[in-house]
Amino acid sequence: MRNSAFMTLIAIVTIGCVASVSSAAPAQTNAPRSSPSTAAASNSAPVTVERTAPAPSSPMPQGPTAPPDLARITVKERNHIRVEIELERNPLPAGQVSWVKASVTNEGRTDVTWFHDGCAEPVSVHGVSQVAWPMGEEHQGQAGMFKTYALGGSIAAAPDPHGMLSFVEKERISTGSTGCADIGISETIKPGKSVKTIRWWSGFTDPQRALPAAGPTTIQGFAGYYWRGKEPTDITDHVIKLELDAWIISDTAGARLSPAQAVDAGLADATFATYLDTQAIANGRAEIAWYDADQNLWEIGVMPWYETEPPRIHGVLVDAVTGTIIGPLDRPWDEKVDPFP
Repeated sequence: MRNSAFMTLIAIVTIGCVASVSSAAPAQTNAPRSSPSTAAASNSAPVTVERTAPAPSSPMPQGPTAPPDLARITVKERNHIRVEIELERNPLPAGQVSWVKASVTNEGRTDVTWFHDGCAEPVSVHGVSQVAWPMGEEHQGQAGMFKTYALGGSIAAAPDPHGMLSFVEKERISTGSTGCADIGISETIKPGKSVKTIRWWSGFTDPQRALPAAGPTTIQGFAGYYWRGKEPTDITDHVIKLELDAWIISDTAGARLSPAQAVDAGLADATFATYLDTQAIANGRAEIAWYDADQNLWEIGVMPWYETEPPRIHGVLVDAVTGTIIGPLDRPWDEKVDPFP
């Protein structure tokens, strides 16, 4: 593998990490977040798109009415490189595991180069809810900082009110996605051959593990980086993006607190508010807002990384329906089942 490609990938990974922090937290709005453009790069070959395979009917929880015959498969092809993603079902039931299959096929007569990082995802797939959650109250000082960071915002940007659906390896259904090694790996896809993967959605949003709002959702695929022939000057031009209109159905999500409302309920507890005043928010600490579906409650708290081994989460337990404080939260972080804050 050539040094230029390796250095290019390092730059791409670095830029991608920075972009993911800012893009995860756009300014608050009640309008659905716009989806990235699926247009091909200006120096690429023409793109064709197909939408096929309506979802089979099956009994599922009822929420807002989903459109009939939603597609489960979307395909895009560029320069005889065919990318396909297929949902197990559409609509997607909240709170239930569903898979997505993704593949990239070389339909040309010459080799295709696939250049990727340590995760080696042929197609990265995620979903974005188009229904905004209620964002609750505005807080000042420590409480305001805690709410911002617990909901995925930062000092520079407010939290996003739209739930994110992550499709991950099956063994990471509970913990969610992780980072990738900043390395450049080159593989060859021979004519007629494919690279394929299956990933799973937990049925909950990432990273709060909340039930997503019922309604429209956009499934997005990102296939990079693939090219035919000599190494391009800019490999970031060689991404194929595709989208699929989907729908979330749920007969319970509407009765639950949104992540922001759950944080508001926790902040209303005087004991937790006093504890927050002793904490350096976002400095050696993780701000926790996680939904526990088994117990139907929210865990709202702070986890200092270096006070204990393993670190412990301190806070309150909030009833997911009423917002009532039902007890203190004081438990160790379990890296095998908990998200990485």
